[in-house]
Amino acid sequence: PPPPPPHNHTSRCSSAASDVYKRQHEDSLSAQAIQNSFIFHLTTDAGSVLDLLAVTSQQWHQSRSGGASQGVPLRAKLLHTMIAELASRIQSIDDASTKATLQALGHLNEQGNFIFRTWDPTQRAVIQHTEKTPLSPSEVLSRLTLLAAQSLEPDLVLRFYGSRPLKSGMQGGPVRMALMFNLAHGTAQKFADGLRDLTGNSAWSLINSTLALPTQTRSPLAQQVSRQIGNR
Repeated sequence: PPPPPPHNHTSRCSSAASDVYKRQHEDSLSAQAIQNSFIFHLTTDAGSVLDLLAVTSQQWHQSRSGGASQGVPLRAKLLHTMIAELASRIQSIDDASTKATLQALGHLNEQGNFIFRTWDPTQRAVIQHTEKTPLSPSEVLSRLTLLAAQSLEPDLVLRFYGSRPLKSGMQGGPVRMALMFNLAHGTAQKFADGLRDLTGNSAWSLINSTLALPTQTRSPLAQQVSRQIGNR
């Protein structure tokens, strides 16, 4: 019988190098997403801002279908609406009864300031982040006011979308709203700083939401390539 064909080591090395490059590329995209992304989790409980977002989306689409010019993209309109609604609810905290209720729920501390929360893997529960200084309502409002104005700047908000289509009367588990903004925008750094200042803050509970940074995980493609490399 004829001898077996020689192994093409050059081809195999080239393929392995290509796979490593693919994995590195996917990992770099994942790392970049952390720099310009934030995640909101909105519950469907009573008082959620989801109904307002659904109405805002419906009105925007109706206006567009009627031929009206849309100066603000829907993604920016939704983000602005959510931030403005939170600011409005904070401004309505003007009586002792409301403050007492928010304190009982753990959203305000004894001084009337919004605390920060974090996930504790040991307790497997969300606990107060004691290393971050609570913010007064006026401090939260000043940041929200700036964020609301920035959210309407052209080309800053690239994406703001939910894990489920927005509609009135939503039920079930939380809706994950992913925000992605333009790092090259002149306002990007201040926008990111403002959001980071409020990440994990209990003020978001007033609209039944939380704000968090995305966790860096490997994409399905990067995981597949890693398995291929490991099987060689």
